[in-house]
Amino acid sequence: MKAIRLPVILVLLLSLVFTLCSCNVINFLLGRDDVPPSEGLAYTSYGDGTCYVSGIGHCIDKDVVIPQKSPKGDRVVGIGTDAFYNCDSLTSITMPDSITSIGDGALRYCAMLTVITVPDSVISIGQGAFAGCASLVSVTMPDSVVSIGDGAFADCTALTKIEIPKSVKGINATLFKGCRSLTSVTLHDSVTGIGYSAFAGCTSLTSIDLPDSVAMLGEGAFAGCTSLTSVAIPASLKSITKEAFKYCTSLTEITIPALVTSVDILAFLGCSSLTIYCEAASQPSGWNANWNNYGCPVVWGATAQ
Repeated sequence: MKAIRLPVILVLLLSLVFTLCSCNVINFLLGRDDVPPSEGLAYTSYGDGTCYVSGIGHCIDKDVVIPQKSPKGDRVVGIGTDAFYNCDSLTSITMPDSITSIGDGALRYCAMLTVITVPDSVISIGQGAFAGCASLVSVTMPDSVVSIGDGAFADCTALTKIEIPKSVKGINATLFKGCRSLTSVTLHDSVTGIGYSAFAGCTSLTSIDLPDSVAMLGEGAFAGCTSLTSVAIPASLKSITKEAFKYCTSLTEITIPALVTSVDILAFLGCSSLTIYCEAASQPSGWNANWNNYGCPVVWGATAQ
């Protein structure tokens, strides 16, 4: 009799477990994709049947899963300003395809966050949205994204490469400032401008090809990129601004297209290894008369070899 009772007890216990546990919990334990949404998050309603995540609330999950609807039934369409600010135990976040915006500083200083996948419903990413996420190594952004705010990925010191969506027209100010592990950036020909200090301090960046669509380069755009050895400047660029390549000490040669009408006096400050080749036969009248007084040899009427 004892040999018969043990299996019966086990069957009863298993039946009880499966009765008490929801399908979502079982799927979660089995490692399936349809994991249950996180509970305890704070929401703010827009009053029209939609809402946004406004804070971590009482949620204790390290791997946060945002639901498509709040407990009150509102459709979740955004992550609000500073919603997960300084949540240093957060290791991952899963966003539903109802999300259209990620607010300013939404995940700023989430020091343990390693991977971000932005759903293809997202249109805008706010200023400093992921700034200071020091463990972030991978970011996937869809072509639905049309705007990325200033400093959105600033000081993401572990980020190694990124592709800017084709839908984005401008690389905003300080966007990748201080991303010292960044080695590869893909810019599509939709980009028309690169803002102030956009890549400043990206000390592992070795080369950058600016597409022919780029017409504006902000001050200090590549300042302090000490590993940068190659830059392709397009003919569409008409001016090289103040400190654009300041202290790019590994930059050995650069060609300035003939159509460039302005080069600031401090554009190449501290570029101690640089030889500048200018396609124009002589210095245009619009250039600062002393722009090359910082030790960079200049070769007129030629291109870099």
